[in-house]
Amino acid sequence: MTIIDNIKYRAWDKVRNKMFDVTLINFQDKLVNMIYDNKSDWEKSREIIKDYNVPFSRIKLMQCLEVKDKKGKEIWEGDIVKLSFPESTEFTVKMATILGVVYWNEYGANFDVEQITKDTYQTKMGDYISDEDELSFHSNEGQEFLWEWLEVVGNIYEYRKLYEKELKSID
Repeated sequence: MTIIDNIKYRAWDKVRNKMFDVTLINFQDKLVNMIYDNKSDWEKSREIIKDYNVPFSRIKLMQCLEVKDKKGKEIWEGDIVKLSFPESTEFTVKMATILGVVYWNEYGANFDVEQITKDTYQTKMGDYISDEDELSFHSNEGQEFLWEWLEVVGNIYEYRKLYEKELKSID
């Protein structure tokens, strides 16, 4: 048996509609042990709810990327991230922001961002203003983004309305 202790998981419980910290995963029996710390009511004692033997079918398991956004928040699979682009430069006429969702890219065997909004910007070179260019999760030079450029704004489960609204607007 191999134990990997630096990979963190969380799980969205489809029955309770809440995010839980995962403490143990039993892949053989397809069961998850989760802990939910109810911090919303500080006047009551903090209640720890432990669920043992929660089946995979009841949850959506998400892995932590072990990287942080520009504000120091951990980035997880399923997070909605914001990229304000381009950064303020002498060539920028209009700032813009795009949103995306972090997902596991099976083909590249890595985590990536699927863009869920569109925005455009204009650039200025001397007196010439170029047409509006569509933004994507790439830099001006076509290089891929850096995770620390992003800001986590929520996740696709707790912010489902935002996620669905943005998906509709891109179609």
